[in-house]
Amino acid sequence: MKRKPLLLALFAVGTATPAFGQYTLTTLASFDGHVGGVNGNLVLSSDGTTLYGTTEAGGTYVDGMVFSVPIAGGNIATVVSFDGTNGNDPMAPLVLSGNTLYGTTEMGGAYNGGTVFSMSASGTITTLASLNGSIGSDPYGSLIVSGNNLYGTTYYGVGGGTVFSLPLTGGTPTALAAITGMHPGANLILSGSTLYGTAWSNAYPRTIIVFSVPITGGTPTTLASLSNPICVPYLLLSGSTLYGTRPGVAPGGVSTLGGPSGPGTLFSLPVTGGTPNTLATFDGDNGNAYSPCTGLFLAGNTLYGATTGDGAYDDGTLYSLPVTGGMPTVLYSFTGGTDGCNPVTSVISDASAPSLIN
Repeated sequence: MKRKPLLLALFAVGTATPAFGQYTLTTLASFDGHVGGVNGNLVLSSDGTTLYGTTEAGGTYVDGMVFSVPIAGGNIATVVSFDGTNGNDPMAPLVLSGNTLYGTTEMGGAYNGGTVFSMSASGTITTLASLNGSIGSDPYGSLIVSGNNLYGTTYYGVGGGTVFSLPLTGGTPTALAAITGMHPGANLILSGSTLYGTAWSNAYPRTIIVFSVPITGGTPTTLASLSNPICVPYLLLSGSTLYGTRPGVAPGGVSTLGGPSGPGTLFSLPVTGGTPNTLATFDGDNGNAYSPCTGLFLAGNTLYGATTGDGAYDDGTLYSLPVTGGMPTVLYSFTGGTDGCNPVTSVISDASAPSLIN
């Protein structure tokens, strides 16, 4: 996969679906390729003026950083540089609660098993927990905030990965569930008293599961299984339905769920579980793209997302899809030039303007 030089982009979205090529992409910021990729989604500040994100490398100590950029574009500012003691290699998105950002690092901290941290917009960072492997290590997925607690996952744990909780003020994480034989690497979703997430196996051929866990902890319930992914998908919840992506291999690869050539699918699933409903199949041909690794964004009755491959220039796409399913519409094809290539983060919405940000 090509290194993605552009990590932030903005394009306008109208109420009608225009023909291919009618969207305009505006570059907000470009990185020089020496800071690693933006692996987590961007977060919009509560006042709607600033975007925050993380890079897996770069910063003063080359251990990763939290950066900010004005919503209208401009200079990238380093807000926090990780130095190993406060964590390194942040892989997950940040989450915002009030005026405080929360996040994780894959490694570093007191035991080199990763950290959970909080930080102010001005860059004051507090390590809330250092993971030591007793409940798990290497948190790849994003946190969620509910009440006075944070909830998250670790990629490694006893026999697989774990789901944990942690007070907002920090302390010792509590293991809520062990995902035996599987490794969570994406987001959790909370609905009522139930957490939902995804995990995948390290064995080949890989398998994804969609699981649920009571917020108080307990035995996970497998809601669905999907085959042959290339990354762990992020989930989206709307009403009583979960939406997600089953990222596949490049055209001509192993046959996978819902697609004869395997480039991936979009699916829906009742929160009670069952057989996933295939909403769209990416064929990898004619600009239809493949490998939808990023999360989804729902606006009205339309889903929006990005693919890492194919499109008009084979450098990835932004697409839309009716929530009822059908053929994905390519909204923009990355060229691999100044607009970047191979998007790996989800789009978010700027509520103050009809635009999506990636």
